[in-house]
Amino acid sequence: MADTVNPRGTRIIDRLKAYVSLNFENIRLTLAEKIILLLSTILTVLIALILGGIAALLITLGIAHVLSIWLPLWLSYTIMAAVNVLLLLLLLIFRRVLIINPVSRAVTKIIMS
Repeated sequence: MADTVNPRGTRIIDRLKAYVSLNFENIRLTLAEKIILLLSTILTVLIALILGGIAALLITLGIAHVLSIWLPLWLSYTIMAAVNVLLLLLLLIFRRVLIINPVSRAVTKIIMS
């Protein structure tokens, strides 16, 4: 009678080990998926910021050249520099609403999904 109980007990232990092993593997794969998703999101945002910065620079130069039709060139560039500094100050003032909150929501969404 002891022989029939022992294989059953080892079978339960083997299944428990397999269950824990599968759960551990699932956690590893889920963590890898979330890290990949987070890194790809960071890379996409970084590329968008670089391309957006280049576009903003070219737009600023274009507007300065258009303004130079009516104003001296140095004044056109000064006005555009002032507009850019004003935009930077607004970004710094509203950084929590424009940057911190959306980033924290996106990271939380990636981690909690």
